[in-house]
Amino acid sequence: MDLNHRSPGYEPDRISRLPHLAKVGGSVPILESVGATKTFHNSTISHLLKKYRLGSYKMAALQCMMERKSSISIPAVCILAILLLASLSGCLGDDEPEKTDDGPVELVVYYDLTNGTIEEIHSDGQPTTMAGAEFSFDFRETKSSKGNITTFTFDPGDGTDPVSINAEDESVLVYEYMSHGIFEATLGAEDENNNTASKKLKLRVEFHVADTQLNTQEPDRISIDLSPDDDSIAIPVQLNLVSTVENPSNPGTFFEDSVEVTWSLKNSSEEEHGGNSEVLNGGQSATWNNQENGPEAALWSLDIDIVVAGGNSEEVNVQSDLWALYEQEESDPNPE
Repeated sequence: MDLNHRSPGYEPDRISRLPHLAKVGGSVPILESVGATKTFHNSTISHLLKKYRLGSYKMAALQCMMERKSSISIPAVCILAILLLASLSGCLGDDEPEKTDDGPVELVVYYDLTNGTIEEIHSDGQPTTMAGAEFSFDFRETKSSKGNITTFTFDPGDGTDPVSINAEDESVLVYEYMSHGIFEATLGAEDENNNTASKKLKLRVEFHVADTQLNTQEPDRISIDLSPDDDSIAIPVQLNLVSTVENPSNPGTFFEDSVEVTWSLKNSSEEEHGGNSEVLNGGQSATWNNQENGPEAALWSLDIDIVVAGGNSEEVNVQSDLWALYEQEESDPNPE
């Protein structure tokens, strides 16, 4: 509350002209200065409490000041605090929790996870298999006071149609995301009289590319698309990369050539955003870790170059993992 703001009944000299504060029960509650003490009758306090509909816990806080004495001395700042609380009562609500009419359908859904990862497996730089991020929702305790539940639904928020199951046949609904992003999904239920209930939740789906290249002299480029689903409400905040190159030993070989490995991370415009170099002798390996924060939501690529000392040929093994990561802003799980 801004005491310098001139509202109706409040004059520039900071003295209220409101009738209910000008005189109540024979006492004049003028707040002349912080810490000042004035005398207020019980009727004054009761009037203020009722006037501003203070809740029960505020009543109790002043109970001791109202008992056994017909009038009491109260620091003016206390009365000011009461009025400030009262002025906020419309915004903050009463003491009791606000009651809402949720209708006859009581929606109870259990789910252990609200985040998942799409796994894409590559071999020699080319995708071979892909597994989506799967979420499971158990509606079995959902019920209605107005009839039998007939349908459970899930709207994934990824632009596809909502998924429904017959409540008489099953109570667990499973959905698999095949594109990454942050999604605003909706769970719902309907009874035989068309009464419905729904609940929104936020799901985080990330993306992981795992590439393996064995016995190669020229590792292939590895790519990951950071473009989220068109209906995602966010874009990736980080591109995480872990790549390991091994120069395996060749048993029976008297002399093994060393290998110089160079990693280069590039965006969609072929601009380098990070790199590293290592020299590996036979039987050695090296790993490059890199995090690109705030990456462009587009195609990114990892190039790995191998140079063998003396111009000879040498085969290496490469394992690379790239992740499209999002802010952890998903809803909390609701396990059973």
